[in-house]
Amino acid sequence: MTFSMASMTSLTRGVAFAAHAPRPMTHPAVSRWSRGFSTERPQRVIAAVERYMKARKDDLLRDDSGTENREEALKALDSAVSTGTKWDELKFDEIDKVEVLLEVEDEFNHVIPDADADSINSVQEILNYLEKAGVN
Repeated sequence: MTFSMASMTSLTRGVAFAAHAPRPMTHPAVSRWSRGFSTERPQRVIAAVERYMKARKDDLLRDDSGTENREEALKALDSAVSTGTKWDELKFDEIDKVEVLLEVEDEFNHVIPDADADSINSVQEILNYLEKAGVN
């Protein structure tokens, strides 16, 4: 089952950043000068993924109802994140995939179109998308 970013933004697990309003696309030149150069892009993506992982872990620790394989998910959320990290390794479900991309969108002040977001399943794929889109 595939969910689009638009259909998932109204869903929530009690995580503070689940309700996001649409944001305008940022022109690459504006983004480059206002947020730094692309050499820091991987660190920023990893930091955004780690922020989501922390929020998700906190959510799982607060409420253990309805989550299958909770202990396995908690262990995966303690993993180190690198450019090679894949969502499956972190035990992300469809909602997690949407939410982590929303965190990346917030970090870069850039909306990832649904067509692109649906095919992103790792940190490296986010980096590839941001490079292709000219987002810094």
